[in-house]
Amino acid sequence: MPRLRMENKMKKSIYLLDYESKDGKYYLMSTYSGNIISIDSAKKKKLQNILDISNTDMDRNSPVVDKLVSLGFIIDENVNEFQRVTGERILRSFTENNYLELSIMPTEKCNFRCVYCYENFEKPKMSNTTCDAIIKYVKKHIANHQGLVVSWFGGEPLLAVDVIEKLSEAFIQICKDNHKVYHSSITTNAYLLDLETFEKLRKFHINHFQITVDGDRETHDSQRVLADGRGSFDEIMSNLKTICEHGKGNLWTISLRTNVTNQIIKNIEQFKNDVLRPFREDHRVYIMLRKMWTNNTKEADSLICDDHEFEQFINECQISAHSLYLEYVFSHNMNFMCYAANPNAFVIGSDGMVYKCTCGFYDEINQVGRLRPDGYMALDTAKMSYWVAPRAGNQEKCITCVNYATCVSNGCPYHQDQPCDGKTLDILRYYIPQFFKLAQKSEDLSDLI
Repeated sequence: MPRLRMENKMKKSIYLLDYESKDGKYYLMSTYSGNIISIDSAKKKKLQNILDISNTDMDRNSPVVDKLVSLGFIIDENVNEFQRVTGERILRSFTENNYLELSIMPTEKCNFRCVYCYENFEKPKMSNTTCDAIIKYVKKHIANHQGLVVSWFGGEPLLAVDVIEKLSEAFIQICKDNHKVYHSSITTNAYLLDLETFEKLRKFHINHFQITVDGDRETHDSQRVLADGRGSFDEIMSNLKTICEHGKGNLWTISLRTNVTNQIIKNIEQFKNDVLRPFREDHRVYIMLRKMWTNNTKEADSLICDDHEFEQFINECQISAHSLYLEYVFSHNMNFMCYAANPNAFVIGSDGMVYKCTCGFYDEINQVGRLRPDGYMALDTAKMSYWVAPRAGNQEKCITCVNYATCVSNGCPYHQDQPCDGKTLDILRYYIPQFFKLAQKSEDLSDLI
């Protein structure tokens, strides 16, 4: 960014997220660009005064101002940041985001009964009629998109591998015939993900696997139990280790997600031994730590940890650099936007019901339509509007919110009826000292202030 001349009016960027670490450093991160600056905490007020560029006593041509301008922390007063970010979101929806995104539930049955699960497992495996309807829908619409992105969800999708196989073969051929890109991933509990099944899924172009492992063996087996009450940890970990040792090629990745609870925090050392250390050096495996949210069941409520406990847990886990980089990418430049707000994204249930979100299947606002046997998706436009224009009535708060540059009002469109507290990125704020080492542009300004 060119240096602003003295006569130009300047202002502090709205989109600056701060964090003060325990080691005496104060950080500011641009949620628009991902650039990060740091200073000694003792100089925090001096930095804040400099960022208040309207201060008439300040030397606007000083090296520190020059640096803040070049990093985008101080900008031309004529720049409408809200308009810029909103416009860029619209442009992206017509260019890089113009993929048809389908989350497909081959079955809504599950072999697990996790204590915090919100599904009721009533609907069985997808019928051939519904499979054919999805294929017809994709054939009709693929020409209007850059490609097709499919996420296999459930229930437990590996209970219906035959459905995955039938649809995958059709999708691959359709995209090939139309010269379109095809990407596929799966969310699975991995209990049935032995090496043979893994290699079969890879042939169907499934290259990313999201798997939940909830802590050490004892904690996991108390939260993610089989339908018959038995634990699942040993089988899952055996499958994962076998895949990492013998899985063919390197063009696949696994995200190991942990829904962090107070019990996992208590057993952190065992968690590091059982889950983190075995995969720390494997760059195909990413660790994703998320604070568990509740479905308001008595069992789930008793497991919730508070924010301070979660922050300390994150710091002590010291996840690998490649896992940390994914969290950094997630933290800025509209990457916190929810798929449910994308007008081209749909969740298709095993019975052909169409949803926008993989949470709240039993809420009417999420039941946006139905896929007919002829491949026509009958959608309720009023319900669709709720999802693709979230928080439209909350624009005044969004204009001045530091999170807007990354969530663009779409942090969680499902809960938009609840007032936004402006804390969308709080789950990543305490990563900022680690992000500083990864950021494309980062500067310690302590010597300049």
